[in-house]
Amino acid sequence: MKFVRFGSLSLQRQIHYEAPVTDMYPSSPPAKKGVFAFPAGYSDPFYLPLSRPPEDPHSLLQYLRDDNGAKITKKDLYDAIPKEEYGLKYDELVLSEKGLAFLKKKRLKEKKLFWVKRPSYVMVYPDPKKDLTFYGLDTPRENRGRLNQTLTFLLDPDGDKIETSRFFYWDFYGRRFPEMYEGGYRAPEPEEDFNPEKELYYGNGKTITVAKWLKKNHVRPEQLCVWPCYAKHEDEHAATLKRYRVFEYNGCLWHHLGMYLKRSEILSQFADTWYYTDMHAYERALRKSDGMLFRKRKKYQREMTGNGYFCVTTWNGTFDLSTMYEVFFDEKLS
Repeated sequence: MKFVRFGSLSLQRQIHYEAPVTDMYPSSPPAKKGVFAFPAGYSDPFYLPLSRPPEDPHSLLQYLRDDNGAKITKKDLYDAIPKEEYGLKYDELVLSEKGLAFLKKKRLKEKKLFWVKRPSYVMVYPDPKKDLTFYGLDTPRENRGRLNQTLTFLLDPDGDKIETSRFFYWDFYGRRFPEMYEGGYRAPEPEEDFNPEKELYYGNGKTITVAKWLKKNHVRPEQLCVWPCYAKHEDEHAATLKRYRVFEYNGCLWHHLGMYLKRSEILSQFADTWYYTDMHAYERALRKSDGMLFRKRKKYQREMTGNGYFCVTTWNGTFDLSTMYEVFFDEKLS
């Protein structure tokens, strides 16, 4: 049977492996070593690990670039049309003629785009009472150099930079820079801009509250700020999934389709989410779970092979185990 995998086929150590317990997270790996995949035609992007940025060599994503190699942002593909609804003003993004032509040239559909947030970091003013100019990315280089003298990064207990999303509320960025996300300095306010009791994760699952970490670093809330800041609609880069691998496999595998199995077909079970069977039992369970999709499997394979990009055949936003088609292999694939 054919399967699809984004990434290497070699067995990988699963750092999120835990001993089986009741009510376990459905996508927790059932073995210490192995790889996840999908049966061809059943790929579901909801269950792909897309948290790694494209810069990471193990990421499943790659940036979408123009002919000059520059990364594409929303401003490059969309027109922003001002709208007002229920007394609130916002921009409705509509694919521009330029964006439509670009996607057509790249043989991409809009729904196959992923958006990667450009990172901004929590930084500290040495003296909040001093009137300091805020420098953004569009500021001339000679002025941006002053950032090293003016601001310092607030590091987490592991010594890593703290991204804004780990610290501030999601809308703090926009409320602080409502027009072009750049301009005057405004001190964040606890409870309004961030929750002092929010926990920062570090090490092996350890946590510390924001308030305690600020106190330990002798930093007052009014010293905090966000850097860098981006022009409106340029705070996200477009990305696509890397090319997938299609491979044949006919051995035993782990899957979620236990409700369609006979008890005698289950060779092993992990928690209440993974079942280990041979390929014959798995194919029969797959037919039962969605016979129509199974009969159209070859059609979906042709679509995916034809354009070389990700083809969404099932978008499942829940943890309904009857339609979770990811599988796990703990045996060597090649």
